[in-house]
Parts: sequence; C-alpha cells; structure tokens
Amino acid sequence: PDLETRQAIVQAKCQEKNFPLADKLVHLVATAIQSNIRELEGALNKIIAFHQLKNSEPSEASIKEILVSFEAQSMRKSTTPRDIIATVCKFYDVTNENIVGKSREKKISFPRQVSMYLLRGELQLSFPAIGQELGGRDHTTAIHADSKIKRLVESDLKLKQDIELIKQQLYANAP
Repeated sequence: PDLETRQAIVQAKCQEKNFPLADKLVHLVATAIQSNIRELEGALNKIIAFHQLKNSEPSEASIKEILVSFEAQSMRKSTTPRDIIATVCKFYDVTNENIVGKSREKKISFPRQVSMYLLRGELQLSFPAIGQELGGRDHTTAIHADSKIKRLVESDLKLKQDIELIKQQLYANAP
C-alpha cells in the first residue's frame, strides 16, 4: 500500500487499540514499514506493547529504536545467497568461480568459509543448501566452516570487524 493508506491503517489500528499516536509518529511508522500490512500491524503491536509495558509515552526515539529490528529483517529477506557470495568475493578480492571451485588454498578457502558462515547466520540456510550454493559441497563442510568462523569471531577482533564490514556492504547494496 502507498504511504497515505499505510498512515490510515496505523491510525485506524491505534484507535481500535485505544492507543493515541501523534501524526508525526504515525508518519514515522508508515514510512519505515513499507512491505505489507501484516508487518505494519506487527510493528504497531510491538510499539504498543513496549510503551504499555514501560508505562511511557511514545516518542520518536523510542519508536525508531523498535523499528530498527523490522528494517533489518526486511533487508535480510531481500538478500539472496548470491548477494552474500558476491559481497564476500569483492571483500576478499577473489572471483566467484574460485569460491565455488575446488581450490583448497587458504586465500580462497577462508572467504568460502566466511560465505558459509554468513549464509547460515544471515539467511538461516540449511547446511545442505549452503553446500549446494558453494559448488555442491557436502553439508559437513558447511557445518565445519560455520563452527570454525563462529569460534574465530569470538577470539579475533579483526575478523569480527571484517564480517561487520561485509554485512554493511551487503545491506547497503540491498534493494
């Protein structure tokens, strides 16, 4: 639905739930959630529950904080395995053919493992699906890569920052 319709929906739901919301805040919610009505209602329910639980007045800051999680979810939904692999390839300066190929060189296998970790963490792909995306590898390879990178992220600050940078690049390019 367009912006005006989304605003009307938010206002109607607020009246229905006896939760007054300033026009400026209605506009904020309607602008942030654009995908569908169900998600719009979900965001509004979360906002209402949060403010009733805290017994506080809704503010621009508190609503923005709640809406951040919805924006991140919708960005993740529009990301594909190809996007993740391409972003990792660009970050580590390797080709897509190398990453899905058979090479076991560290300069290629490490970005491949990072790709597997991100495919699991960002898209919740199954291990067999991850193996399939990366050149038809066995699911146990994907399990190993995911647990290895998880372990390294906990102890290696540089890797943790690199993965955050990859995510930023990934979602900055998302439609």
